[in-house]
Order: sequence, then structure tokens, then C-alpha cells
Amino acid sequence: MKKICRWGIAGALIPVLAWGNWTEVTKFVEGSGDGNLSAGYSMDSDNAYLVVGAPDENGSYGPHDGAVYIYKRSGSGEWAPQNRIAGYYNESLGTDVAVRDMGSDGVYIAAGAPDFEFYSPKTHTTIYRDEVKVYSMNMAGDFVAMKVFSDANGTGLGTSVDLVGFLQAEGSPTNSTIVDKGIMVVAGEPFSSAADGKVVTYAFSLMDGNDSNWKSFTVSDPGLIYNHYGHAVAVTEERNGALEMYGNNRAHLAVGAPDEDVQNAEGSQTYPDKGAVYVYKLSGTFSGGFSWTKEARLTQDVDGYLLDDFKYSQESRFGTSVDLTLWHLVVGALKKNVVSSQVPAPYPVGEADLFSLHDVTANSWDLNRTFRQPEDPNLGGSERFGYSVAIDGLRSIAVGAPDFGDGGAVFVYGFDRDRSDWQAEGMIVGRSAGALGTSVETSFYKIIAGDPDNDSVSVFEWKEQNMNPALLMYLLN
Repeated sequence: MKKICRWGIAGALIPVLAWGNWTEVTKFVEGSGDGNLSAGYSMDSDNAYLVVGAPDENGSYGPHDGAVYIYKRSGSGEWAPQNRIAGYYNESLGTDVAVRDMGSDGVYIAAGAPDFEFYSPKTHTTIYRDEVKVYSMNMAGDFVAMKVFSDANGTGLGTSVDLVGFLQAEGSPTNSTIVDKGIMVVAGEPFSSAADGKVVTYAFSLMDGNDSNWKSFTVSDPGLIYNHYGHAVAVTEERNGALEMYGNNRAHLAVGAPDEDVQNAEGSQTYPDKGAVYVYKLSGTFSGGFSWTKEARLTQDVDGYLLDDFKYSQESRFGTSVDLTLWHLVVGALKKNVVSSQVPAPYPVGEADLFSLHDVTANSWDLNRTFRQPEDPNLGGSERFGYSVAIDGLRSIAVGAPDFGDGGAVFVYGFDRDRSDWQAEGMIVGRSAGALGTSVETSFYKIIAGDPDNDSVSVFEWKEQNMNPALLMYLLN
């Protein structure tokens, strides 16, 4: 039975023709669950692997060494802990995490550690730097250090990370020869260059196998100062020559700059902290050198439909979160002033915008759909709807609002193929004194949500329930 939903006055989701809810099927809790670890602050999944960052975990070397927890899903669908990676020297390991399962070519993890602080008793000096660490799985199933990249203290390297595999082949899609393959780590440095920010990409050829043969290249954009470019990053797989999909056989990179100032169309006024997202296309090869070519700079509208005194909304922080598939990009923005039917004044709510690559030749990323936090006069507009986003193909979108109510919340939207439109598919509310939705993932038709205030990660799936006939008649009438 199709799930058709509508929002109630208080923001609650009321299923009209199908009755059910998002039910917690698995919960991971590390430590005492009191938020001292911040487990669930970051999260990523790929195939059977789920990695969870706990950047505030106390370790053997300092109070904020951090850690990364790895879980593996069995054939029956159950998740079990597989490994734990410990941080060092107050580095906040797990500030952001990424995982990539490349099958027979191995499983890899990237983790941000932007607060490395090591005191040398020999020199009586302290070394400060920001780092990104890469791990590979060995034959025993444990993850071991593969490479560490660092930059000067305060650049924010490791604030955001993503990890993909690249594949280069020659010939046709039906008769091709692989000439190179490897992994590519993308990391944001939102505080480098006077907080203008940049993104660094590290590539490694698995066919070469030489650990010293890592190549790095940087992408940045002039923008405006203090835009924190690189606060969020997302990248899709590289499919060069091995897979042709209407010409879209290259990787794309999305970079969030949530504090960028944006001008109106006439250039007569600038709106601070409106935010922007930059989209790039990968060019080149590993041996010849990779580079990113800009396709688009995306912003929210500034002309809007608001009252005269509030015509332009600012401080939206569009680009706080990004997630990317081969054809679609979803972007979170923490605040946008809208005119509410219930509140007689502009009402600030979070927003998530879906962009689609409609014209590959023209590199045209067009706004497809906008999702806003449901209006509720009892809320103050500070719920941080859009703090985290996740998209799974063209099936489901999850949007986190960690300050919603007392425990945070995750809002779920699904694509209705019959209607060719997105529909609200429910709301998951967190536990008391929590921050559910700080991180979100969509995997195998399930929603995974992190709550670092309770050091927990929960997996939810939709459970259909039998409809009470009397309740059905009540709802329909």
C-alpha cells in the first residue's frame, strides 16, 4: 500500500492511507552514552561497512584523542562491531569519516584529525598541526594506518573528508582494459588562507602499490574572504572510460562554503553568510595528473517572496552539509526566512535543496526540489534543520535537525515514481537531551542517524502496521 503523508499543524506526520512508523532496529552505544565521546558526530557507510566518528573520546594520549568505530553488516542484515581505531595526542580523530569498500581491491577509511597536539619532552616544544589519516584493512580484518597528511595548525584540514575509488580503462564499455585504479581522498580546509578555505585531494594508485606514490592537488575558488570553503565536501566515483552513462562518466565534487557572502542579481546588495556550493568535474588521469574543473556555483535565491522588510534572507549558511550521487546533489541550509501561514511574520526555518544534473553537456545543475522544516509556531527556527543531509540514489533523502525539540530529529523524504515527485515519509524523533540528526546516512532502505550527545548511532526502518478501520474512516473523513 502506498504511503501518502501530510504534515499536521504541529509538524507531526499523519499517514493517510498507510499506517506505520520508523522503528529503531539497531542501536550502537559507546562508553556510558553521556556524550563524553561524541560518538555519532560523524558517520559514513558503504556496502556492508559503517564507520562512526567519536572525536571527543578520551584516549591514552589526551582528553580528546578521538576514535573511529567500524561495524560490518552480516548477510542477515545485522550489524556487528569489527574494529576500533584510536586517536592520538588530542587530535579529535573522527571529526569526519569516510569509508569505501572496493571489493577485491580492499576496504579503506579516511578520518579527519584537525587538532593534533604533541608535546616533545626532548625539545620541550609542542607540535600543532591538522591531519587526515587513511587506513586500509589487512588480511585479519583489522584497519591499519596507510598514510597521514598534515597541514599547519588552524587550517582545519580534516574538518570534512570523503573517499572514493577511481578507475581508468581503455577501449569500449563492453571491451575495455583497466590501465589504472586507486583511491582518492578529498579533505576540506575551511580555515586556511584567512578562513577563505580550500580542498585538497590525495590520490593513490593501487596498481603501482608504492606507498610513496601519493599525488596531491588542490582546488580553491576566489570567493569572498571568510567563506569557510571546504566546510563540507562530497565526491562521486570516477568512472573514466570504464562506464559511459550519457557522457557523465567523470567524478563530481561538491564543496560547501556556508559563510560566503552572496550578492543579489543586480549586484547592489550583499547578504552576509548566505552560503554557496561549488561543483567540479574531474579531469585528467593519475599518471598524467588530476585536476578539478568548475561546473557551477550554486546559491539560494535572495530575491524570494518575503515581506518588504524581510525580502532578502541572510545567514542561511547554505552549504553547511552536502551529499552527492552520480546525478543528484542535496545541500543543507540552517536558516531561511519564510512567510508562515501560522505565524504572521517571517519565520526562520532550515532548508534542504535538491539539485539535479539535467544537462550533462552544459554541466547544468538545476534546482529540482526544496524541503523545509515543517512550520510550527511553538518552534523558534533554531532547530538546525539541514545540519546533515544524505541521499541514496533516487530513493530517499534524510535531513537532520539536531536541535529539534529536546532530542533532535531526522526528516525522511521518498521519491514516489507514480507521481514523479518527492513525498514526506516520516519524522524520527530523538531521545531526551539528545542531538539525533547530527549525522545521517541512508543505506539499504534504512535510515542511520547519529546522536553524539548520547554517544549513539541508531538504524531505523519503516514498519507497516495494520490500520484500525475506525481510525482509517476518521482520517479519511
